Amino acid sequence: MKRTLPSKTTILLFAICVTVPLLAFTIRPSDWIRQHLDQRLSIEFPGTPTEKTGSGSSHSLYFIKSTDAGFIATAIHYNNQPSLKPITNPYQYYVSLMTSQIKGANGTLVDSSSFTLDNYRGLEFSFSAAPPLGKYPITFSKRVIFVDGRVYQAQYTPISHLHKPSKERIRKFFDSMRLTHM
Repeated sequence: MKRTLPSKTTILLFAICVTVPLLAFTIRPSDWIRQHLDQRLSIEFPGTPTEKTGSGSSHSLYFIKSTDAGFIATAIHYNNQPSLKPITNPYQYYVSLMTSQIKGANGTLVDSSSFTLDNYRGLEFSFSAAPPLGKYPITFSKRVIFVDGRVYQAQYTPISHLHKPSKERIRKFFDSMRLTHM
């Protein structure tokens, strides 16, 4: 009995049948996008953020709203604003900022901890408060750090009380902060 070699079409169909199911289970690359807030710091967002720049480029704000939360990051060139007192004790500034934000939102502190980014010490905190147009409290998570005359803040906010904060997404967002060495 004489054996015949499979045709090119048969080989192609076999390759497609084997390859297509494998591709269906291939992990997609991350859709998180690294955004430079200024020349000193960058952070990743779950998509392309919208940018708003303040007067005289002394501050910028980037934000994106996903299906479950809002992601916001700001850079304020603090030393370029003559009406503000200089920050001489960054940690005292963080605690004061945290206290005023919680008080301003009529909120309750959930937790707080310090973190370090390239030898700069910052503060991460969460607080529960009802949003301006809402009745039910949600948990806001923030990270703030003062670096070379700039105040950087990152904030994760669930879009409603029905969405529990995603600890994994908060960690990914906050831990993606990177300093650029000037």
